[in-house]
Amino acid sequence: MADSSRKVTSDPDHSYLVKSVYQTTWNDFYDWEQAYCLQTLRSLARVPPQDASYPGKKNLNGVDTCSRSLALRRSQVSDYEYEIFTVIDYPVNGEAETAALPVVTVKGTRPFEPCAPYEICTPVNRNISVGDDSHYMPFIPLIDDPTFNALRHAEDYNYFQWQMPHRDPDLEAIVTEAVYNLHRKHQLSFQAIDETEILPFPSQSPALPRDFPKWLAMHSPLPHLSSHANSSGPERLASLASNFCSNMNCLTGFCTVHMADMPMPESVRPTIPSNDLVYTVLQPCGSDCFLLKNVSYSVPPWSDEDVEALTTVLSLSPDLSPCHLAIICRKPCFEVYKRRRRLFPDSLFSKAHKPTEKNFKRSTRRLKFDDHIPTIFTPNPPCSHSGPCDASSGCPCFKNNAHCERSCRCDRKCPRRWHGCTCSKAKQEKICRTTRCSCFRARRECDPELCTKCEARGDASENYYFESDICKNISIQRSDRKRTQVRQSKWGLGLYIDEEAQEDDFILEYTGEIVYEITSLCRDFVSRHRKRCYLYTLNPTHTIDSTKAGNESRFINHDSNPNCYGKIKLVNGEHRIGIFACCHILPGTELSLDYGDSFFEDGADAAADNTSRRSMTPPDFASDQVILSLDQHSSDATYADSESGTPISDRE
Repeated sequence: MADSSRKVTSDPDHSYLVKSVYQTTWNDFYDWEQAYCLQTLRSLARVPPQDASYPGKKNLNGVDTCSRSLALRRSQVSDYEYEIFTVIDYPVNGEAETAALPVVTVKGTRPFEPCAPYEICTPVNRNISVGDDSHYMPFIPLIDDPTFNALRHAEDYNYFQWQMPHRDPDLEAIVTEAVYNLHRKHQLSFQAIDETEILPFPSQSPALPRDFPKWLAMHSPLPHLSSHANSSGPERLASLASNFCSNMNCLTGFCTVHMADMPMPESVRPTIPSNDLVYTVLQPCGSDCFLLKNVSYSVPPWSDEDVEALTTVLSLSPDLSPCHLAIICRKPCFEVYKRRRRLFPDSLFSKAHKPTEKNFKRSTRRLKFDDHIPTIFTPNPPCSHSGPCDASSGCPCFKNNAHCERSCRCDRKCPRRWHGCTCSKAKQEKICRTTRCSCFRARRECDPELCTKCEARGDASENYYFESDICKNISIQRSDRKRTQVRQSKWGLGLYIDEEAQEDDFILEYTGEIVYEITSLCRDFVSRHRKRCYLYTLNPTHTIDSTKAGNESRFINHDSNPNCYGKIKLVNGEHRIGIFACCHILPGTELSLDYGDSFFEDGADAAADNTSRRSMTPPDFASDQVILSLDQHSSDATYADSESGTPISDRE
């Protein structure tokens, strides 16, 4: 039904036209659908054989070759044991040959071993941000287990998934075709169609990706207007930047880890004069390269859109070479070069750049930081505001007592900026693996862009992307892990190492779904009943759950005297869990962790510990935070109950 909150301001002629086209499209679709369904059902019908008996294999001359053997076989078994499979062979040349093959019963000397129970887990090499579980319960787990309190678990949800209203796929096809005819044939705008309130849902409402039925009248998908159709260059760039994750761990669009929109980068001041751009290019990019053509060459006029595109790119990367700009703007290289000279004249570089904020000169000694303590700190999204990072600007980094990361949009001279370490090979042998390293001391991994002396990014002298082995504090983001194998162990399945590991060597990362700590209590109720828990506390707000998605680290078993330990590190502004060796480990050794005492608490002890967890409030990073508050959770009433779920392991 149409939304009653919309105001009816449509033309009466438009309402009549929309209603007429909608009714005609409706009738045409269901007339076609009836014939299409009958044809589909008839195509599934099996043609009955001419002979109901079970013939033996016959050759091309029709001679039965195995009737006698089948008769002898049938006389030796009872009727209910007799079963025959008919096999039809289709040779390349000649007629089809059929054969009747009886079932042979084989009695084994010993019963087969039953398959060991296992669980389905989606393999992932990076964490997936889930946050809070849906209010809709997809299914009731362990419904065939009489010892599982399914009603108690169902109270953690507001609805069942099958109660969720779904859009009729047939109706979606009808509306799509009706809107197509109204827009293309009758020149009616989408806004005018929606103002009539005749259609059951808006004409431009988003729909799930699907295949439309093979309707003869069905046209191609609707010409939905892009959100960038009438927007300017900076607006299009801001929209694209919000969906592109610039975190060094991702560098991809529509990131599954950082769900918040990325802020628009600040404009960058050019530092290279146009005459000095020749030193940034090794060889000409083509016949139209600015290196080959003189400045005196005339440049044809550009359209406003082309000029705006170049200006937008130069606002973020002003020192980009004209060869690269020519590819982005799809213009000749020498034309881009001359346009750049006009936008950035030489007089611009003669003026010294002075910082606009005097507060940037303040000392950092009075600033407070908690991002080196994962037990009390939750990483916040990158800040994006004008002015200094203090209380006056509402900076989320300031409110969270966190350093400004490289992805923050504040000034580069911000005193809250993390500047990386200054370790070098000449100072120590174990580079960035001791407390002498400021990154290691702050429970961080080295930043490839900031930690240049330890070559966290690579050896730029030989190859820009060569992974140097000098820095020993960058294993998680490089995924420089050890080879492992899942095998049968003393406690079911276990994880074994296939190569030698020294003390403090990185083994692998613990990955899974990132959920809120309050959400993990709901999941922990099912995990404790199954006696298999894959929850790992990440920080006060988030927990990693590798029950449904994870890697082989979920198979590491418990040991009071383990050979591995888990450590939470801040990797490019994101908490990640690394599994490290706490001693020398030989190949073929099973890996083990100490789960902690709280992992083995029973339900009674855990329920008493839930009081402090229920009172936990997520940190207020900013007004547009993505973390749900407790009143937005689907099971607050349940957590206020004395029978709430038990806490998870507090593995560090």
